[in-house]
Order: sequence, then structure tokens, then C-alpha cells
Amino acid sequence: EIYTLSLHDALPICVSIWGPWEQFYQTNVVGTKLVMEACRHFGVQRLVYISSPSVYAAARDQLAIKEEAAPQENELNFYIKSKLMAERIVRSYSQVSSVILRPRGLFGIGDTSIFPRILRLSQKLAIPLIRNGQQMMDMTCVENVALAVRLALEIPEAQGKVYNITNGESRRFRDMLDEALDGLQVRKRYVRLPAAFLGLLAQGFESFYRFFHMLTQIGRASCRERV
Repeated sequence: EIYTLSLHDALPICVSIWGPWEQFYQTNVVGTKLVMEACRHFGVQRLVYISSPSVYAAARDQLAIKEEAAPQENELNFYIKSKLMAERIVRSYSQVSSVILRPRGLFGIGDTSIFPRILRLSQKLAIPLIRNGQQMMDMTCVENVALAVRLALEIPEAQGKVYNITNGESRRFRDMLDEALDGLQVRKRYVRLPAAFLGLLAQGFESFYRFFHMLTQIGRASCRERV
């Protein structure tokens, strides 16, 4: 029997930027290696690997990022590092036709991450805003990701390509929140927080945790840079 299509989304069960390197390595790197070996062995004709736009992450604002802008190495955290390593493994298997997708900020039916967290913050405390929520960002409806996966599986010309996937609607973060909360008929509660203060606070927490060895991993970039 010849298997013609395959979809691979390697990530830890509990997605987080924190954790021991071994967890990310075994899941994203070793796991991807095993999937590629299986694809080669069983003659899979097209694999779609779901990567992450986190590979572009840097301690600066970035707009309209192109696929080729991804660095060869990114030590911001272990999750990003492992994703880049997994992408290299996928590309190294010339015997297996593959497509890499990097979907940004998934939301929609079944969302257990982005909007549930926003709703909890809005109902219990307040949604923190840095720069008054004027940052430009784009997200992706899960149906659009599903369509991108289907096209990546079916279109021959997609072979060997990497694609960023978004709704193509860059908007201010505050505007997106307002529209979502209005649609859900949820009371909007925001609190403005200065970036400089949060940077110092993050540095303090990072130093505290590092001193008491309470975190299994702190990336090379400081928390202040991530803020």
C-alpha cells in the first residue's frame, strides 16, 4: 500500500516556550526525524509540516516578514530552536516531497489558547495593554489554515516551499480585541502598562527564578527583550 499524503505537527502536549531542552528535542526534533523516516520508508508522496512563525522572533518590532527572513539559528528559547531544527530535517529528506507552513495566531472553533485566556483576563482582572494596544498584528482563522494544508497537499508546485499563513489582515491589537469582545458581548476592561516597567519587572522575576533554580530553562534572550 502506498501512502500519498501526510500531515505532521510536532509540538509538546502542553505548548509552552518554557521547559527542559530534552522535552522539545524529543518531540520536535527526534519526532520529526521519525516521521520523515516513516514517510521515506512507506513512500509518502507529500508531507506538510506545521512549523511556527515563532522562528522569526527577535527583540524588535517586525512587519511584513517574508519566509526567507527566517534565521538559520535562533536561541531565544528552546521551542524556537527545536522548530528550526525540525524544519532543517524536513528539508534534508529530498526523497520526500514536503511543504512547510508557518501559521500565525490560530483562532476559531476549538480554540483553547488565545481567546479563552483573553476572556478570563477580561472577566476576572483586566487585559494588559502595552503601548495602548497599538501594535500591528495578524492572526489566522483555523479554517484558513485547513485550506492552506489542503492546498499544500494537493498543488504540485508547492513542493519544497515554505509559506507564512495568516488572514492577511494586519490590524492594531486593541482594535482586534474591541471587535472580538463586542461580538461576544463581553465587558471590555483594559489596563495600560508601561513597557519599560514591565521590562524591569520581567528582569526581576527572571533573576529570582534563575537564582532559586525554579525554571528548567531560561532562553539566552532576556525577559526584558521578550517584553
